Amino acid sequence: MTFVANTLLSAFAIRVLLVCCCLQSVKAMASEPVEEFNLKIQTYRGQDWTLDDVKDSQLLVVAFLGTECPLAKLYGPRLQELHEEFGDKGVAFVAVNSNTQDSVTEISAYVAKSGIRFTMLKDVGNKVADHLGAERTPEVFVFDAERKIQYRGRIDDQYLIGAARDKVRRRDLAIAIEELLAGKSVSVPATESIGCHIGRVKKIEPHGDVTSTKQVSRILNKHCAECHRSGEIAPFALTKYEDVLGWESTILEVIAESRMPPWFADPKHGSFSNDARLSEEEKALLSQWVKNGMPEGDPADLPEPPSFVTGWRMAHEPDHVIRMRDKPFNVPAESVVDYKYFEVDPGGKKISMLLPPKPAPIIRLLFTTLSLT
Repeated sequence: MTFVANTLLSAFAIRVLLVCCCLQSVKAMASEPVEEFNLKIQTYRGQDWTLDDVKDSQLLVVAFLGTECPLAKLYGPRLQELHEEFGDKGVAFVAVNSNTQDSVTEISAYVAKSGIRFTMLKDVGNKVADHLGAERTPEVFVFDAERKIQYRGRIDDQYLIGAARDKVRRRDLAIAIEELLAGKSVSVPATESIGCHIGRVKKIEPHGDVTSTKQVSRILNKHCAECHRSGEIAPFALTKYEDVLGWESTILEVIAESRMPPWFADPKHGSFSNDARLSEEEKALLSQWVKNGMPEGDPADLPEPPSFVTGWRMAHEPDHVIRMRDKPFNVPAESVVDYKYFEVDPGGKKISMLLPPKPAPIIRLLFTTLSLT
């Protein structure tokens, strides 16, 4: 009990420290206009852009976004909604993509899918992100008429790490904008941003014996590639060296926090042959590789790519298939879907949901929850 309490207190202290650091950063940055933000920068389509392009706007919202980060995908359309809400009230919106791994084609597809109709800039070399101290996608900054930072952090509080609320409780960005338009100080000038790390350019010359081709590719093939490959559930692929570049900070973070690979089995109940977790040695190798500048290595060291079975994966074909429904279930683009229960007709078959002590016919249930009446 003491350990749990101390752990929770430590986590709380870390979050308080992060918010305090953000507050200090806002106060420090607000002391003078951010003239360096006027560094030569272009839109993702190659057009020059400067602060003069928004000189008539009372406020400027700068949002750092990435094309594959799950939260950035959720908040792209929401930023467009805020742009429509405040655009005619003297508030300019500008998006910045600082990810080294995001191509022009990917940015173009993201803009189209998100319905973004405000300017998207490409921050080559993450100079703007470095100057403002931006760390995540999404992360927003609000500048006043003098182009001093008055707010930085999240857009709202609906989405958390590994969880989501059914609705927004506090529209942090919208509240900051409304307070500034009303001539007030921002009541909460900084919040903690949650999302993916910005994929910055490497500042370390790659070196060392831990390479992508020799060790890292094998770790990723074993623990990540089943989901992190084209057409699967993960938001980005990790099957090639180029796929990993830009994601290294996020990868180390989710591994350190045991968020990835996902594994929820209780170790008190034995060991499992399909345990997805990385060993301490594998974690150390990944950390050392990133620290050494992520050397690619000799292509001759690459292992054979893993092969994956598509469709039914068990050796025994199902004896009986029960269809959940004829029509697909529509999942809303936002919010949370509560548990859904579907009644089905098993076709006169007797079904036992308890596993017997010896092999039994396999029944493939193609629905979330079975409710028999």
